Amino acid sequence: MCYFQTIAAAFLLSGFSAFAQFTLNPGETWSYHFNSLPFVGVTNAFSTNPQGVFSFKVNGSTLQPDDMLQYEMFETSAAESPVCAGTMTGASSLLLSCSSPGAWGDRQGAIKFTMLSGSVSVDSISVEAIASGPSLSSLDVYSSTFVPAPEPRVSVLAVSSILVGFSLRRNFPKRSTPSN
Repeated sequence: MCYFQTIAAAFLLSGFSAFAQFTLNPGETWSYHFNSLPFVGVTNAFSTNPQGVFSFKVNGSTLQPDDMLQYEMFETSAAESPVCAGTMTGASSLLLSCSSPGAWGDRQGAIKFTMLSGSVSVDSISVEAIASGPSLSSLDVYSSTFVPAPEPRVSVLAVSSILVGFSLRRNFPKRSTPSN
C-alpha cells in the first residue's frame, strides 16, 4: 500500500472509537429517532399496559460522583416536549429506564441524552413499545436493543478525504494532451 494511503487509512480510523459506545462530555447531546420497531413477541395484558419504555446502561468505569446526564423520551421527535425525562447522577444505578403510558404505540419515537456535567460512556440502549394487539388477553411487544456508535468527527473525514484524493492523484499518470 502506498505511503499516503497508509497515512489516510490510519487518520480515518483514528476518528472512530475502538469500542462500540459513545462518550458524552459537558454540553454535548446525542439523539436517536426511529420510525419502526421489530415485533419480538407478546406479553400478558393483565400484567402490563400499553406503553413506551426506554432503557440504557452506562459504563461503570466512566461514572464519577459529579456526573449529571439528562435523558429524555419523545413521542415522535426530539423537537417536542418529552413524555418522560430524568437525570442520572454519579449515585444512580448503571441501568436506568424511562416509561410513558400509551407512548410509541405507532412504533416510532425519539430519545435524547444531554451531558450536564462530567463525562460518561453509554454502553447499550433499548427502546420498546408495548401496544394493543388482536387479542384482548395479550399485548404486542416491539423492541430494539443496540450498542450506540459515536459519529466520526467531521475534521477526520475531511482530512482523510483530502489524503486519499492526493494519493489517488499521485498514483495515476497525467494524461498527455495531443499536439496539433
